[in-house]
Amino acid sequence: MSIKQAKKYNAKRSWILNSYIEATNFFKKAYALESIKRYSSTAVIRQESVASHSYFVALGVRLLHNVYRFDLQKALVIALSHDMAEIATGDVTYAVKRKYPKIAAAIAAAELEAAKAFPECIRNDMEMYHEDSVERMMCKLADCMQVVQYATSEIELGNDATMPVILNHTLEREHDLKVELEKYHR
Repeated sequence: MSIKQAKKYNAKRSWILNSYIEATNFFKKAYALESIKRYSSTAVIRQESVASHSYFVALGVRLLHNVYRFDLQKALVIALSHDMAEIATGDVTYAVKRKYPKIAAAIAAAELEAAKAFPECIRNDMEMYHEDSVERMMCKLADCMQVVQYATSEIELGNDATMPVILNHTLEREHDLKVELEKYHR
């Protein structure tokens, strides 16, 4: 092996090592999503983490692919990364974002700022959630499915104080999304 080839080999090897270190560091950091609880301002019987929510959104996307036409891989990537910025911001409820649009805008700006510290691949994945695409809409529909899943479970456990309101609002959003997505039925 020539000196030039050895330098090229070592440079590539160094890049791979640095990329692996960046990936494992972020992977460790992402574990915070397991500790971040959803519905933080709502009385709940069983806590739900952002990590658990994201898993079920991804599962919902997978199941929706049997009903709708869309790029499954892109939608799964969006589903897995759609709440990734909550590593830095924590979970702010949909009700707060809906009631206070200025807070929602500030949270969105904070999420974009926080994402600058994430690996480029994760930033790119997160940006897809803000694009106007059928895959984004599928992620939103799967998100609604997951809220219905959680709210229904809470109601079955006896949480009939706050969850019925959350369930009804979500069912309305879910209905509107399904109407909008009819043109993508298989």
